[in-house]
Amino acid sequence: MQIYLQSYGAKLRVKDRLFEVIVFDENQRVKKEQFSPKEVDGIWLSTHTSLSADAIMLAAQNNVSILVMNHFGMPVGRFLSTQPSSTTKIQKRQLEASIGKEGVKHIKNWTSQKLERQSEFISLQLKSRSNPDPELCRDCIEHLTGLKEKVLALEAESIDEIADTIRGLEGTAGRFYFTTLGQIVPPGFRFEGRSRRPAKDIFNAMLNYGYGILYARVEEALFSAGINPYVGFLHRDGHRFKAMVFDFIEPYRVWIDQVVFRLASQKKIGKKHTIKKDGGLWISDHGKRVLVHAINEFMKFKKMKYNNKTHHPEFVLLAEARAFASSLKQD
Repeated sequence: MQIYLQSYGAKLRVKDRLFEVIVFDENQRVKKEQFSPKEVDGIWLSTHTSLSADAIMLAAQNNVSILVMNHFGMPVGRFLSTQPSSTTKIQKRQLEASIGKEGVKHIKNWTSQKLERQSEFISLQLKSRSNPDPELCRDCIEHLTGLKEKVLALEAESIDEIADTIRGLEGTAGRFYFTTLGQIVPPGFRFEGRSRRPAKDIFNAMLNYGYGILYARVEEALFSAGINPYVGFLHRDGHRFKAMVFDFIEPYRVWIDQVVFRLASQKKIGKKHTIKKDGGLWISDHGKRVLVHAINEFMKFKKMKYNNKTHHPEFVLLAEARAFASSLKQD
């Protein structure tokens, strides 16, 4: 499990060798809850929260990572135990793969997986009685399938030879996908395409924060598997830029789309979960709590097929990160 500190003034300390979370309710009454370090995988802190040095040491002793996020939900810092989690061979091979044909193979795989999962998600909406435009969905699926085939047909000795083509195909796919998604969401949530920070509508505001949460989960999975998050294949290296996280996240973004779509369909989000600022919409603290809870529920309890067995997304993400690391050691 993860401990999330999000509400203003929330604190994490140690009491009786247990993590103790202290939060304040709407009437400023203190609420306390304790957790065994053996049950905790990670500690996530948002703005206006704090933890003690004792909590940091207890986390380090139990190999619990600590992540600090900004108000966008994006990770800005991480504290890890000094206990090694991988061999140096993985990262040496990752560097070699980034400039060779192996990097091409992985980028084609991740990009095609992303388009396939987007197509599957739109296909699910075709079965919904409330779908306002089945023809639009079928057209989107056809385009995504065709673009996926183009990605898989690409051949190159290094990713630099096809990087612009990949980005172009991804961009085209994204326009088809989000235009379609924006028209089939429930009335009151419809939008005309992706809008980032700031978002123009509540659905995109939720996506923006949700992708930030997913970014942190992907980064954690890569760290756990021994992958260097700064050495990318398609997203190239830059100062303090975690290029591999942006590469690896692509097939999993649709999970956040599903979560936000469900929240909208069930009318669990609305105007009260956003605030207007800087010419756009941002998620309020209440909205963040609703979204984080929904993402956690999805990651822990959503059932999906993986390697002919049923698993939850949290398991799948870590398993695929470890499979990626294993492939680097074997090649």
